Amino acid sequence: MFITKNTLAELTFYLKSFRKILRKDHLPKPLFPDGVTIGQVAYHTAESANYWLKVHILKEEYPRDRDSEFIDKHSLENILNTLDQAMKLCQEVAKRKIRLDEKLKTEREVYSMGFKVTNHYEVLQHVTSHTAEHFGHISVKIKEENT
Repeated sequence: MFITKNTLAELTFYLKSFRKILRKDHLPKPLFPDGVTIGQVAYHTAESANYWLKVHILKEEYPRDRDSEFIDKHSLENILNTLDQAMKLCQEVAKRKIRLDEKLKTEREVYSMGFKVTNHYEVLQHVTSHTAEHFGHISVKIKEENT
Protein backbone atom coordinates (compact mmCIF):
# COMPACT_ATOMS: atom_id res chain seq x y z
CA MET A 1 0.00 0.00 0.00
CA PHE A 2 1.26 3.45 -0.92
CA ILE A 3 0.89 6.82 0.75
CA THR A 4 -1.84 8.65 -1.15
CA LYS A 5 -3.69 11.94 -1.06
CA ASN A 6 -6.33 10.17 1.05
CA THR A 7 -3.70 8.93 3.48
CA LEU A 8 -2.65 12.56 4.00
CA ALA A 9 -6.17 14.06 3.99
CA GLU A 10 -6.50 14.52 7.75
CA LEU A 11 -3.05 16.07 8.13
CA THR A 12 -3.77 18.40 5.22
CA PHE A 13 -7.12 19.33 6.78
CA TYR A 14 -5.46 20.41 10.04
CA LEU A 15 -2.72 22.37 8.25
CA LYS A 16 -5.36 24.22 6.20
CA SER A 17 -7.43 24.79 9.34
CA PHE A 18 -4.47 26.47 11.04
CA ARG A 19 -4.28 28.85 8.09
CA LYS A 20 -7.95 29.73 8.47
CA ILE A 21 -7.99 30.55 12.18
CA LEU A 22 -4.69 32.38 12.74
CA ARG A 23 -4.61 36.17 12.83
CA LYS A 24 -1.73 38.47 13.64
CA ASP A 25 -3.29 39.58 16.95
CA HIS A 26 -3.49 35.94 18.15
CA LEU A 27 0.23 35.23 17.83
CA PRO A 28 1.66 36.96 20.95
CA LYS A 29 -1.01 35.59 23.30
CA PRO A 30 0.15 32.98 25.79
CA LEU A 31 -1.20 29.52 25.07
CA PHE A 32 0.28 27.59 27.98
CA PRO A 33 1.08 28.60 31.59
CA ASP A 34 4.82 28.64 30.84
CA GLY A 35 4.26 31.61 28.49
CA VAL A 36 4.65 29.81 25.18
CA THR A 37 2.55 31.76 22.69
CA ILE A 38 0.01 30.82 20.06
CA GLY A 39 2.47 31.94 17.38
CA GLN A 40 5.26 29.78 18.76
CA VAL A 41 3.08 26.67 18.95
CA ALA A 42 1.65 27.25 15.46
CA TYR A 43 5.15 27.65 14.02
CA HIS A 44 6.42 24.63 15.96
CA THR A 45 3.57 22.50 14.63
CA ALA A 46 4.27 23.42 11.00
CA GLU A 47 8.03 22.95 11.45
CA SER A 48 7.46 19.54 13.01
CA ALA A 49 5.29 18.44 10.07
CA ASN A 50 7.91 19.71 7.61
CA TYR A 51 10.68 17.93 9.46
CA TRP A 52 9.00 14.53 9.74
CA LEU A 53 7.75 14.53 6.14
CA LYS A 54 10.98 15.80 4.61
CA VAL A 55 13.50 13.83 6.66
CA HIS A 56 11.74 10.58 7.46
CA ILE A 57 9.51 10.04 4.44
CA LEU A 58 11.19 11.92 1.58
CA LYS A 59 14.68 11.19 2.99
CA GLU A 60 15.88 14.72 2.40
CA GLU A 61 17.63 17.12 4.71
CA TYR A 62 15.65 19.67 6.66
CA PRO A 63 17.50 21.91 9.09
CA ARG A 64 15.40 22.49 12.18
CA ASP A 65 16.08 24.53 15.29
CA ARG A 66 13.46 23.17 17.68
CA ASP A 67 14.54 25.44 20.54
CA SER A 68 14.00 28.61 18.49
CA GLU A 69 10.45 27.47 17.72
CA PHE A 70 9.59 28.15 21.37
CA ILE A 71 11.91 31.10 22.01
CA ASP A 72 11.67 33.30 18.92
CA LYS A 73 8.68 35.37 17.85
CA HIS A 74 7.28 34.30 14.49
CA SER A 75 5.41 36.56 12.10
CA LEU A 76 2.06 35.54 10.65
CA GLU A 77 3.63 35.54 7.19
CA ASN A 78 6.40 33.20 8.35
CA ILE A 79 3.92 30.83 10.02
CA LEU A 80 1.64 30.78 6.97
CA ASN A 81 4.61 30.13 4.66
CA THR A 82 5.72 27.25 6.87
CA LEU A 83 2.19 25.79 6.86
CA ASP A 84 2.10 26.14 3.05
CA GLN A 85 5.42 24.33 2.83
CA ALA A 86 4.00 21.44 4.86
CA MET A 87 0.94 21.25 2.59
CA LYS A 88 3.21 21.16 -0.48
CA LEU A 89 5.22 18.37 1.12
CA CYS A 90 1.99 16.41 1.57
CA GLN A 91 1.34 16.77 -2.16
CA GLU A 92 4.90 15.73 -2.97
CA VAL A 93 4.71 12.66 -0.73
CA ALA A 94 1.44 11.61 -2.37
CA LYS A 95 2.97 11.90 -5.88
CA ARG A 96 6.01 9.73 -5.19
CA LYS A 97 4.42 6.31 -4.63
CA ILE A 98 6.10 5.78 -1.27
CA ARG A 99 5.22 2.64 0.65
CA LEU A 100 3.21 3.21 3.81
CA ASP A 101 4.77 0.19 5.53
CA GLU A 102 8.38 1.08 4.65
CA LYS A 103 10.66 0.86 7.67
CA LEU A 104 12.76 3.85 8.70
CA LYS A 105 16.53 3.38 8.46
CA THR A 106 16.72 4.26 12.14
CA GLU A 107 13.90 4.12 14.64
CA ARG A 108 13.11 7.54 16.05
CA GLU A 109 12.01 8.30 19.58
CA VAL A 110 9.29 10.92 19.63
CA TYR A 111 10.48 13.86 21.70
CA SER A 112 9.12 13.68 25.25
CA MET A 113 6.53 11.03 24.42
CA GLY A 114 8.47 7.84 25.17
CA PHE A 115 7.58 5.81 22.09
CA LYS A 116 9.42 4.93 18.90
CA VAL A 117 8.42 5.54 15.31
CA THR A 118 9.59 2.70 13.07
CA ASN A 119 7.87 3.10 9.67
CA HIS A 120 6.09 5.60 7.42
CA TYR A 121 2.65 4.74 8.78
CA GLU A 122 3.81 5.60 12.30
CA VAL A 123 5.42 8.83 11.05
CA LEU A 124 2.11 9.93 9.52
CA GLN A 125 0.20 8.83 12.60
CA HIS A 126 2.51 10.90 14.81
CA VAL A 127 2.55 13.99 12.58
CA THR A 128 -1.23 13.99 12.17
CA SER A 129 -1.97 13.53 15.86
CA HIS A 130 0.62 16.16 16.84
CA THR A 131 -0.84 18.65 14.38
CA ALA A 132 -4.40 17.91 15.53
CA GLU A 133 -3.42 18.25 19.19
CA HIS A 134 -1.90 21.70 18.76
CA PHE A 135 -4.70 22.82 16.44
CA GLY A 136 -7.08 21.88 19.24
CA HIS A 137 -5.08 23.85 21.83
CA ILE A 138 -5.01 26.94 19.65
CA SER A 139 -8.59 26.83 18.38
CA VAL A 140 -9.97 26.41 21.90
CA LYS A 141 -7.87 29.34 23.16
CA ILE A 142 -9.03 31.57 20.29
CA LYS A 143 -12.68 30.63 20.92
CA GLU A 144 -12.33 31.32 24.65
CA GLU A 145 -10.97 34.78 23.94
CA ASN A 146 -13.78 35.55 21.49
CA THR A 147 -16.55 34.74 23.98
